[in-house]
Amino acid sequence: MVSVARNILLTFCCCIIAFPVFAAPKLDYPSKKKLLSSKKIVSYDNPIDAIKHGKFSLSFRLRDEHVNQDNNLIPARATTLRTLLGFETARFKGLSLFVQGIDVARIGQHYYNSGAGTSPAWARYSTVADPSVLLLNQLFINFDTYLKTSFKVGRQIINLDNQRFVGSVGFRQNDQTFDTASITNNLIPDLTLYYAYVNKVHRIFGPDALNNAGAQRNRTQFFHINFHQWKLIKIIPYAYLIHNFDQASFSTKSYGVRIIGTMKPKDIGFIYTLEYAHQNGAYNNPVHYSAYFLDASAGIIIHSITIKYDQQRLSGDSTVLGSAFITPLATLHAFQGWADLFLITPSTGVIDNNLSLLYQMPSHMKLYLKAIYHHFSAQAINQDFGDEIDLAIGSHFNKYLSWSVMYADFFNANQGASFVDTQKVWLTLSAKLLG
Repeated sequence: MVSVARNILLTFCCCIIAFPVFAAPKLDYPSKKKLLSSKKIVSYDNPIDAIKHGKFSLSFRLRDEHVNQDNNLIPARATTLRTLLGFETARFKGLSLFVQGIDVARIGQHYYNSGAGTSPAWARYSTVADPSVLLLNQLFINFDTYLKTSFKVGRQIINLDNQRFVGSVGFRQNDQTFDTASITNNLIPDLTLYYAYVNKVHRIFGPDALNNAGAQRNRTQFFHINFHQWKLIKIIPYAYLIHNFDQASFSTKSYGVRIIGTMKPKDIGFIYTLEYAHQNGAYNNPVHYSAYFLDASAGIIIHSITIKYDQQRLSGDSTVLGSAFITPLATLHAFQGWADLFLITPSTGVIDNNLSLLYQMPSHMKLYLKAIYHHFSAQAINQDFGDEIDLAIGSHFNKYLSWSVMYADFFNANQGASFVDTQKVWLTLSAKLLG
């Protein structure tokens, strides 16, 4: 039954995405500039005009990160500056080009292991996964059609839903990007269809990483449907078929559905999430396994305060290594605690019970305060892993400047399960000058 459901989902995705492209009549673009679809995007009939009306983007992010762990590693400090410089042309008959470079520089005080063999001289220090890089971050061509269908080909960022399965790891200084051909269709009202074929994944460790940890060859496909007619219920089925030639343990097939909703009759609102996914080891993965992911959350919004309880389960098998549910292309920092101790799912799986409190001050400064408590335990056996408290405060001075201070404390660590008490602090200042 599971196999039949997968085939039905994939067939439906392919047919419904392809139909608007191949079934619709051919349309000619006018010789004068024209507004495309409902987005009111100006398209020029001269490529020089498209370049002249293009826009530069420039942003900086300065961060000071401290890591202290109860083990033999030396406490780390990383002061880094990320610079993003980009240029996007205006549309030329629906076509546009975007190019962006990234530079991550170590400045001031810095003594840390940047991970994946990128800083062998600092291997005795705790890890801060922000290597020094100077890279082409994004380079893609975008094509918008009259059929509310857009094509994007090239190196690009992909963020799907809450980035639990696919994301750019935007918290770290270097982005995770994808060499991809993708298509997005909004022809049917309140329905967004997305498909992507990924040829290579550029991970956050950069080109100096050892053992292909920086760039990995793929033959990966993402199928994603978002039905969002009502606020009360949004239904998002998906299939993520990861075939990684350079990291066989990442090769998996995951099929799932995510349901989210909000209710706000008056001054009090309610939010919820229900998500389930099934995963198998696939393609060149040496381990043939079956695992599941379950996320259930409920929250209440009272004016500027949001209180939410969430439980995430990633199943495992204590008898078979490499059989736990994994999400190798996710923005993992956002889940299971900011201390990042569960970037790799333990073989016994993990259950994360967490309670969060968010306060957003109603002012032009957009000040926010956030606190999260986590309790972690194994899924396959009766074993506690530890607890964590995450705290954050930040604000936007205006649309150009923002700052934040974050703190993570993982404590009561079960050293028998290879966990250690860990404290991390981040001080971040961001500036967006252009774009």
